Amino acid sequence: VYLGDVYQHQGNFDLAVNNYLHAVYMVPSAVYPKFKLIECYRRMGERTLAREWAIHLLNYPVKVRSAITDELRKEVRTYLDRL
Repeated sequence: VYLGDVYQHQGNFDLAVNNYLHAVYMVPSAVYPKFKLIECYRRMGERTLAREWAIHLLNYPVKVRSAITDELRKEVRTYLDRL
């Protein structure tokens, strides 16, 4: 995820997406990598992909519930509502 953050900050969105996807597939139940992937797609202007991953994140069961996961899911829900 952190490597994806660096690439995103540099504007290298393709490498950022690859690293976020790598993190998502390493730990499929983790919310944060999916959230970062959605954020990256939004910055790229890829609304369709951002929407698909947002729906995926909200439908995926949360294994470890916390205030942070609740907040991230709430932010994604808000994003979907604005579309």
